[in-house]
Amino acid sequence: LLFATAFASTALASSMGRNTDTLTGCFTREKLEKDLESSDEDVKTIAFVDIDNFKSINDKFGHDKGDFVLVKFVQIMMSESVKIYRLGGDEFLITSSLATEKLYKKLVYKTENFKYETKKTLGHSVTISCGIISVKEFSQTEINRADQMMYKIKRTSKNLVKVLDNSNEDSLKDL
Repeated sequence: LLFATAFASTALASSMGRNTDTLTGCFTREKLEKDLESSDEDVKTIAFVDIDNFKSINDKFGHDKGDFVLVKFVQIMMSESVKIYRLGGDEFLITSSLATEKLYKKLVYKTENFKYETKKTLGHSVTISCGIISVKEFSQTEINRADQMMYKIKRTSKNLVKVLDNSNEDSLKDL
């Protein structure tokens, strides 16, 4: 009986833990998949974020400082108007019911705060690359568009928050 109770507790904790990333406290990829299946998600804007040069942060400062960077990123970006999902390593998806322009302005401001906070701790500003799109439907296709946009930003530069110009799929802009 003790084994069965311990097993049930572990199974329950495990199923609950799959929705929340144990390091950062944000949502997981598994939770994202559940939210994609749900029709009650009121998502108007998606931002795909990658922390620039994250591997070099771990290599130079150690994994504990890398963990600090991930946790600090989520703490700074978190608000009532967004959901943050850790997709893996240093990649995050931010969804919001905010209009694209409002989310853009919020992320630009919070990115500056993130750079300031990481510089205080590491003596080095950590930057992000972020692609933002407005969506009519919350779907994997739209997430893939935001992901492609973020990689386009990383290939041309880094340390940028850009919005996809819906009138021209190849054009990125500031608002």
